[in-house]
Amino acid sequence: MILECQSSHLDDYLRRTEIINIDDERIVTLAKRFRAQNSSDEDLIRSTYEFVRDEIKHSADAGGRIVTCRASDVLKAGEGICFAKSHLFAALLRHNGVPT
Repeated sequence: MILECQSSHLDDYLRRTEIINIDDERIVTLAKRFRAQNSSDEDLIRSTYEFVRDEIKHSADAGGRIVTCRASDVLKAGEGICFAKSHLFAALLRHNGVPT
């Protein structure tokens, strides 16, 4: 199996979508905090990943009763299943200029 990018335009991996809503106030605030705390993109990516992994509960594992999808909803609820957590991760990185 060969993985292929869906777009050859890097900007497509930086833009806002309905689900990866990088302009939500909570997303912006948190993304700016991660940027201020990390001097390199590598450190930024690591700390963002660790936050989503450790601070956002996996709904199925936590016995959650809501289903989140949009990045901002995941952050607000503090939980999501794996794809929803990835939406939050992508939104935080995209806001900081990391193509995701």
